[in-house]
Amino acid sequence: MKKTTSTLLLILIFTLAFSGCSKSKPKEKPASADNKLNKIVNDYVKRKNFSGTILIGKEGKVLYKKAFGMADYEKKIPNTVETQFPIWSSSKQFTAAAIMLLVEQGKLSTEDTLSKFIPDFKQGDKIKIHNLLTHSSGIDDYDPQANFPTVDDYHSPESIINLIKSSPLSSEPGTTFKYTNANYFLLGYIIEKVSNMKYEDFVNENLFKPSNMNNTLYNVKNIQTNTSKGYTAILRDSVPLRSSSVHPSIYFSAAGIYSTVEDLYKWDQALYGEKILKKSSLDKMFTHYTSYDYGYGWFVNKKDSSLSMYCMGCGFGHNSYFYRNTNDKVAVIILCNDSSYTNENFPVNDVLKALK
Repeated sequence: MKKTTSTLLLILIFTLAFSGCSKSKPKEKPASADNKLNKIVNDYVKRKNFSGTILIGKEGKVLYKKAFGMADYEKKIPNTVETQFPIWSSSKQFTAAAIMLLVEQGKLSTEDTLSKFIPDFKQGDKIKIHNLLTHSSGIDDYDPQANFPTVDDYHSPESIINLIKSSPLSSEPGTTFKYTNANYFLLGYIIEKVSNMKYEDFVNENLFKPSNMNNTLYNVKNIQTNTSKGYTAILRDSVPLRSSSVHPSIYFSAAGIYSTVEDLYKWDQALYGEKILKKSSLDKMFTHYTSYDYGYGWFVNKKDSSLSMYCMGCGFGHNSYFYRNTNDKVAVIILCNDSSYTNENFPVNDVLKALK
């Protein structure tokens, strides 16, 4: 009996020992989306010596938000997520939205011609608001630095429009895509004429305030408060080179708005749920009408059932990039104060994969 008991005990011990050995190691937990985003952005920032702010959001939640480098390298003032940057041509999305709001109010139509608002504009009877919105007007761009002795002073919209009017059309309206600031400058003037409000007041009251964008403005007075300074190159182990600058009025409604990554994400969210514009207006904005896939204020990419859009701006030491995917409700927003930085190099596709 004792022998039997001992044998059974040995069998039990061996069984337990071998069963323990046969157990596989616990699987490592897959990296979280937060960790993946941190790695993607940090690798990029280190590789590019990035100076600015980055925000990544999905479905109304901010997943990544961080500032890098200095807003003012001479005074050693760091960038923060509340630092205001000139967003340059990313301003065009707001001008397009303002136009569509006036269309909803019945105050104008995208089929209205430019001559309705500027009667003496050459061939203005052939140029529709739709052509201005889609950069298919045939209007050439203007060069303020070649025509104005002081570009860091205020210039009225009329003075710039006189400059725009002086050039002949480069193509027949509605036939060719040519991206110019002139198109969106004229749209800002039309907004003022139709609304009887200054451009800055109209976008503030109808777009920024309803979206709780308290740090966004058309900086017509050029007040330098919590704004970043622009640099032509921010290189390691060298003194950053300050960029020249122009007064925001030079580009007006085409490229004169200042904002923050936080405010631009608020705008991203406001574009959902018809908070600012009706779905019919948004559908028009996010339809690509040209060979360059341009809608109203945005470059648009529709592939199968996926819809994404982006806008970007660059000039005088600053860059902006704003990407949206409306299917996944993902937004990537980048503001930078180094003109040597290139927006297209940011690994947006890696971010999208990390958020799947």
